Amino acid sequence: MIVAIDPGKSGGCVVASPQLVRAIPFRSVEQMSSELEQYPLTHAFCEKVRGTATLTHACVFEFGRNLGQWEGILATLEVPVTYVQPITWQYPLKIYERNYAKRKSALFKVAKRRFGKLGRVTKATCDAWLLLDWAFQNHTIGREMDLARLTEELLSAAPHGG
Repeated sequence: MIVAIDPGKSGGCVVASPQLVRAIPFRSVEQMSSELEQYPLTHAFCEKVRGTATLTHACVFEFGRNLGQWEGILATLEVPVTYVQPITWQYPLKIYERNYAKRKSALFKVAKRRFGKLGRVTKATCDAWLLLDWAFQNHTIGREMDLARLTEELLSAAPHGG
């Protein structure tokens, strides 16, 4: 079972295995630790966040703090992590919007269209859904799970399409 993580302040994660896909919005370290320890996680894909010239020092500090909380959870659960830069997983989506709110809205629409029948897609979890999709297509661990086949099997087994 793998997990894809958007470590932003209003982020979340998506856990996936051949039998299950579940989106979990981040509310607190305690909540997320409790949620994730229920799953036999073997690997994590985490967005590699960092500051930019347009962010204030407080925002950069908050990014680092959020990432550190996720790293603490994963270290406690002994889950290895692959960090993926946003441009790496966003570039194939051809969303080039520089404005954060507009880019987030565009990413949300793509994730909702692709995964809306499979699980709950929110602005908190849309980046994690799309990072998971990238991992399934581009990383050995993800390709072994085959998201297209997994999605098809889960949708056919779910009552009323999900």
